[in-house]
Amino acid sequence: MYEKNITRIFFPALFFLSLFVVLVSGSIVEPELYTDNPNCCDLGFCGSSFKTETPPWDREYSLGGGMINISMINSTHFNFISTVPIKALIVKGGPNSTVYIYGSTVLSDTVLGTPFNPNSKKFCDISHLEICYLNSAPVPEFPSPIFPVFIISGFVAIAGICSYMTDKKNLKK
Repeated sequence: MYEKNITRIFFPALFFLSLFVVLVSGSIVEPELYTDNPNCCDLGFCGSSFKTETPPWDREYSLGGGMINISMINSTHFNFISTVPIKALIVKGGPNSTVYIYGSTVLSDTVLGTPFNPNSKKFCDISHLEICYLNSAPVPEFPSPIFPVFIISGFVAIAGICSYMTDKKNLKK
């Protein structure tokens, strides 16, 4: 009986914990502050790059046979999802740039933003974005490493609910 009560508590708690981790997690990599205006070639990614200096940033852009969708969180931070493997992303704001260099390519990331200005105690507005990518065939949707977490969490939750319902039926008998 004690084990069944733990199961009823454990599975839903695990589901909500994994959901919380996914929702509050930020960028996959630690951003690097550059005190100048680097481009993809300066970072060692000469070849396929895309630069935009025209707001609104919140839209879909074409990249080498695929696309990237920028989704703004506020005026200084955004998320992206892409069908083209991304190697690095440069976010220019004020006199500096925030650079996100991925060890391997990624297809999405969250909470990317401009450098923080210590004088104004605010993040700078976006001046431009530069995306360094691999020119390859489009990748199927939802290849992000976060997606399997949702699937596993869903199965864990279903198992917990089934266990709870089974225990409830057995108690009525």
